[in-house]
This record gives sequence, structure tokens and C-alpha cells, in this order.
Amino acid sequence: TEMQRVIDLLIQNDVIEQSKLDLFINRYGQERVNIENLIKVKIINVVKMEEALIRELRLQSIEMDDLESINGIDTTRILKRTAKNLDIEYVEINDVDLDHKLIERLPLKQLMRYNALPLYEDDESRVTVAFANPSDFEAKGAIERFFRGKIMVVAVANAKMIKRELMKLKT
Repeated sequence: TEMQRVIDLLIQNDVIEQSKLDLFINRYGQERVNIENLIKVKIINVVKMEEALIRELRLQSIEMDDLESINGIDTTRILKRTAKNLDIEYVEINDVDLDHKLIERLPLKQLMRYNALPLYEDDESRVTVAFANPSDFEAKGAIERFFRGKIMVVAVANAKMIKRELMKLKT
């Protein structure tokens, strides 16, 4: 499962000590092993966990989608930290007045594939595009090609929100 993959990654990143995890399993049973419980019993330090997850997201060994459904992982906080680390904007898509004409200039298939959503263009010919994974260079390159002569400003947004907006366009 996604949870098991994340726990394995956290062990590899020295966020979870295997010996402490084994003690937990002996005491409470394998079925009680989840991120939330491991945080409660202080086996996981949240800050260390988030730093490790940000690293793994950058390496693309996990996707933000994988983390969204796991209790105990605050993906919004991870996105905001990622934005700060990359010196880009974190965008709450619900708060943005989307420019649908701008979105329609790009093939929906490409936007879906790269989990990207053009948001708006400013007076300086800058186009702001939200990506679920702003560290994905292939995605940024592919989307940027559609904006010849414009400067693409990369932002980060929640993957589910990007998908939701793109699904609306399908209909």
C-alpha cells in the first residue's frame, strides 16, 4: 500500500528507527502501524518526516497523490514548505479567478498528464501555471513550450484541486 511505501521510505531516511517500529508492532500489532499512530507515540518526528517527504517528492520516488490519502500527513503544509524551498508561490486554487481562455489554449491531455493548470496571465506577459510537482522538469518544459514569448511563472498547488479543475474542463 501507499502507507507501507511511505513508512519504508521514512525508515530509509532515518526518520523511523526500525527497532522502535518493531517494539511498536510487538506491543500493538502490525495492523495498528500507520503514520498517525507513529506520530502519536513519538516514533515519527513530524518536521523530520516532512523534510524527508519533500526530498523524496523532489527525487520523484513518491507523488503528492500518494500522500493525500494518508492520515497524519499534512500535504498542504508540505506544499507550502516546498514552495518556500523553491522560492515559488503556493496557490489555493479555490481562491484563484481562473482564466479559462488561457487554459483552453493548451491540450487537456497534456495538462492531465503533467498535472498542471494555467491560472492567469498578467500585464507583463507572465503566465502563472500551477503544478502538483514543481520539481518535475519534464512537465515544466512541456507546458512552457505552449507559451512562446511569454514568461512562465511556476507555482505549486494541491494535486487533487488541479485534477478537479481539469476534470471540469473534460465535460
